[in-house]
Amino acid sequence: MPGGHAFAPLLLELNLLSARDLAAVSKSMKAFAVVWINPSRKLKTRPDQTGQTNPKWNEKFAFRVDDDFLDGESFTITIEIRATTRRGSVVMVGSVGVPVSSLFPPSTSPSQKRRFSKTRFLTLQIRRSSGRPQGVLDIGVAILDGTRRSMPLSSDLAPRDSETPT
Repeated sequence: MPGGHAFAPLLLELNLLSARDLAAVSKSMKAFAVVWINPSRKLKTRPDQTGQTNPKWNEKFAFRVDDDFLDGESFTITIEIRATTRRGSVVMVGSVGVPVSSLFPPSTSPSQKRRFSKTRFLTLQIRRSSGRPQGVLDIGVAILDGTRRSMPLSSDLAPRDSETPT
């Protein structure tokens, strides 16, 4: 890393909450979101079964990042909103490209970004490929310490052989 500093790994936690006022691309559309910071690793929400043009997901995704990513001016989080139609085809509704530099207040120093553990909520404009506005997306974002585990791994929950009742 630049400057020879060895920092602990970080997690960028992205909570895709909901979208509002999407175009009705189908009478029974089931909207979902696809998110990535690296196009070779795309993650997606479950399709909202009832929200139609106002889907709710409230799904969290975590990405390993480093200081270069947080401080970089050229890094972007991409979120595409897609919908499955009644016939099973998938239609692109719109997308959002979020510059990582816009996730934090402008005066936030690199060391302050590392401590940005409280979730910051943002409402982002979704746009069609033509650039026209296409509803809004509500997200939450936080930087977490990548060395801590918030939940035990499944192997931690399994009883050891010596603890298994006979």
